[in-house]
Amino acid sequence: MRKIFSWVTDDYDKIPAERVVMNDRELPGTVLRLPMAYGPGDPLHRFYPVVKRIADRRRHIIFPERLAAWRSPRGTSRTFAAAVALVATDERARDVSTTCARKPSFSELEWARKIAAAMLWDGDFVVLPIEHTPRHLQKPGNAAQHWTASSARIRQELDTRNRWRLRRQSGGR
Repeated sequence: MRKIFSWVTDDYDKIPAERVVMNDRELPGTVLRLPMAYGPGDPLHRFYPVVKRIADRRRHIIFPERLAAWRSPRGTSRTFAAAVALVATDERARDVSTTCARKPSFSELEWARKIAAAMLWDGDFVVLPIEHTPRHLQKPGNAAQHWTASSARIRQELDTRNRWRLRRQSGGR
């Protein structure tokens, strides 16, 4: 990951910076937490392993059991841009900490199934216990613990659906 994000060090922690911004009464601040990217602009190409195997016409794609079930928030660069524009231009976002993420948060296997359907793949996903999963298909990290986040605050308090709907009706994108 450091090859792509050279600024991520062993002691990387964004929370102290968030605290400084949010505790400075003279600096209007907003903390907008963005989830993992997918689609165009994803520097880690997170869906590549599934897409590649489907494109190679594999009949079976293996997932380690915990990875198949693992959930994390995601979003697209378009969603991120809309959220940044919203919090930057809406006074209600001042002094707010919020998260931008797609709803619902799908498991890795659910994402793979969505990709397979879009690519018209009719193969099978095989979910195996970690001890039976080939080592090269095991990913680093702790898939036993989901990474969850709620985007309810930005959706409810800043009324994103109505605002985006109004923008579309008025001819904006």
